[in-house]
Amino acid sequence: MKSLNELLDLYRALLNDSWLKLQVFATDIEGEYMLNDWKQFNWELIVECHLNQKEKLYLEPYGEGADYYGDSSRILQPEAIPTHAIFCQSETDVVDKLTGNKISLSEGGLPIECFVAYCDGWYYEKPPFDCVLIITGQQQIVVNLKDVNFTLGLLKN
Repeated sequence: MKSLNELLDLYRALLNDSWLKLQVFATDIEGEYMLNDWKQFNWELIVECHLNQKEKLYLEPYGEGADYYGDSSRILQPEAIPTHAIFCQSETDVVDKLTGNKISLSEGGLPIECFVAYCDGWYYEKPPFDCVLIITGQQQIVVNLKDVNFTLGLLKN
C-alpha cells in the first residue's frame, strides 16, 4: 500500500509527463472539459482508489472536477458524495506566493484545489506542478509544494 505522499507524487508525475501531449486537446472546442475529465479520472484512479482500500471514502474533486456526467464532478462513481479531502498542513507559517503574506496551515490545514506552477506573478496549470493552489472562500493561495505536508481528512458537514 502506497502512502498518501507517494500517491500524490505519482499523480504529479503523470501530470508532468503527459501535460505537453495533452495540450492537443486544449485547442479543441471541448478541450478544456476533456482535460478536466482526464485529470479527475486519474485523480480517482491513482489517489482515491488506493486510499479506498482501508475504508470507503470519496475525495473532493480535483480542480474543477469532471463534466462527463453533467451533475457530477466524478467519473468512476458519479453518484458518490465526497467524504474526504486532502489537506495541506504546515507546522510553520508558509508564504502565499500571490501576496507574499504568511499563511497558517496548522489546525487541520486547508484542502488542496490542484497542483500548479508559479511564474510571472501568477499561477498556471503547467509543469513542473511544484506548487499547490488552495481556495478558501474567495481567496486563492499558492504555496510551494515543498513547504506543505499532506493529510487525509474527513469533510465537515
